[in-house]
Amino acid sequence: MSTSRIVVVSQLPPPVHGSTVMTAVFMGSMDRLGVEASLVDRRFSADLGQVGHASFGKLVRAIGLFSRLRQAAKVKRPDYGVVFVTNRPGSFLVDCAVVAILRMYRVPIIHYVHTTGFSKLASRGHAWKQLVRAVLSSADTVVTLGPSLADDIAQWVKPAQMCFIQNIPHMAPSSISPANQGGPIIFLSNLIREKGADTFVQAASILAAKVDHQFVIAGGEPDDEFSKELRALVDALSLGSRVRFLGHLDSNSKWQLLRDCAMLVFPSRYPFEAQPLTLVEARHVGVPTVATDVGGIRDLVDESGWLTLDPIGTSESIAQAVLAKLSESPPRYRTGDNGRQWTSVYDQAWLSVLTNEPGDGSKCRSDHQVAGRTTCTERVKDVDEDQRGGKL
Repeated sequence: MSTSRIVVVSQLPPPVHGSTVMTAVFMGSMDRLGVEASLVDRRFSADLGQVGHASFGKLVRAIGLFSRLRQAAKVKRPDYGVVFVTNRPGSFLVDCAVVAILRMYRVPIIHYVHTTGFSKLASRGHAWKQLVRAVLSSADTVVTLGPSLADDIAQWVKPAQMCFIQNIPHMAPSSISPANQGGPIIFLSNLIREKGADTFVQAASILAAKVDHQFVIAGGEPDDEFSKELRALVDALSLGSRVRFLGHLDSNSKWQLLRDCAMLVFPSRYPFEAQPLTLVEARHVGVPTVATDVGGIRDLVDESGWLTLDPIGTSESIAQAVLAKLSESPPRYRTGDNGRQWTSVYDQAWLSVLTNEPGDGSKCRSDHQVAGRTTCTERVKDVDEDQRGGKL
């Protein structure tokens, strides 16, 4: 391939959340493709409790980031700078400086967009609108996860510059155990208010009299106050014998829970959801899943039927959707050979992006388009299927 050297501006875990985990996935992909990828770590938060909060220490670390990026751009002369752009005001201002440094050294830019919220950021005022325009229009290519995220930035990014690459699971098992139809109904995410664990508990109180399943809440607890409220809610609804809290799970325990559960419920009310890794992991295993229709979650719906969207998001509507899916769904869905092909699709999609000439979106185009924008993963998957069928 013609591209052999890139710099990546992002952060590896900790803290563990979608963007940091996908940074690890991306770096692994670059290694498999033989691309020399140098990470310029923008580590401002060590845990989820620090995310979104300004501090003097973060200012110092930002200055260090700019110095390291300048050195990487000057010495390595990368073919591309891949920037995991962000939508929080303080972090976005850092992105502005990152883009300025890359442009100063004439490094072509690929923005990797993992969230919505840029339109809302631009609505803060004229200056913010100009900054959002300057950052997003600076890229030769913008890679985002799907049409919902693309719609948020379409006013600043030309269709030919944009393509879609869906998230894939990190360190997923190669084989999937048979489903446990009597397993628990689970909530799996960090216990922060916007992820909807309280709605899950309220839905469990409705379901408890109608199903025999246990209910499990698993995930890190960065918000002590919310965790206390959640346990108090379980007690108030007399669900102590039906609801278990597992806390943070390591990778093996997480995958085992997904294999053993009857269903995943993800009642998030976070307006800027992209493609939550919990859902990507559930898709890999083929877990029947009910999720609220917020952000970019709808882009994960496919013909296999593994995911049901609830557009309302109340405990009553969630409970109703769970009952319907329990009655209709098989114990496990076939989601593309249980998701085993997605690593190859992800790698080949990024290979397509990196081997484009700057500003040329033609290699990302396919028959699967939304308003002129293209899904790289669909294009690569179609090519793979044609090759297996002897058509190429």
